[in-house]
Amino acid sequence: MSERLANIISIAFHPLLMASILFVILVYFAPSVVSPIQEDSVNTLVIIIFILTFVIPASSVGVLKMTSSISSLSLKNRRERVLPFFFIALYYGVTTYLFEEKFPVNSHLILIFTTITGLILIVTLITTFWKISAHSVGVNGLLGFLVAIDIRFPDSQLLWPILLVVLISGVVMSARLILNAHNLSQVLLGGFTGFAICFSAVYLYS
Repeated sequence: MSERLANIISIAFHPLLMASILFVILVYFAPSVVSPIQEDSVNTLVIIIFILTFVIPASSVGVLKMTSSISSLSLKNRRERVLPFFFIALYYGVTTYLFEEKFPVNSHLILIFTTITGLILIVTLITTFWKISAHSVGVNGLLGFLVAIDIRFPDSQLLWPILLVVLISGVVMSARLILNAHNLSQVLLGGFTGFAICFSAVYLYS
């Protein structure tokens, strides 16, 4: 894999995109998890999730770069990651609140967004002393959610999405290593943390 391809993969499967990807997968392969969302409101909700969990957090990182609070959008410096990660956790917390109070979503989605918010806070805490791979956390967190949902919701049809995400996980972790963004320990611990927390939350509490 070339560095150019590794960069493309890192962008295409950015951690901030995982919530939107998860929701789309659930709509088509595990609709009982997102019901009773009406079919004509699905696209609107996808757009809302994309804006709240990707556009606004990503824009905030851009603002931090413009104000020289961080030196690079790729956040290569561990110390520079803490503030952006904290703000991202805050945005996800606000998103969770909005879904619980303002939008007609069920308890399963609230649990998922609460878990994501908690996971980002954990990653932020770890980042204060060690550089964990957020990409690995994100894609394996997605995998953890899907595996737990497939177990807990017998009517789901998540086998092929799970197999695809397993493949994507391996590709993303390889890309981060090729770019020298992380070492093997940072990638593997990120994968374990993301999978364990997201799987446990859904398996134990859904």
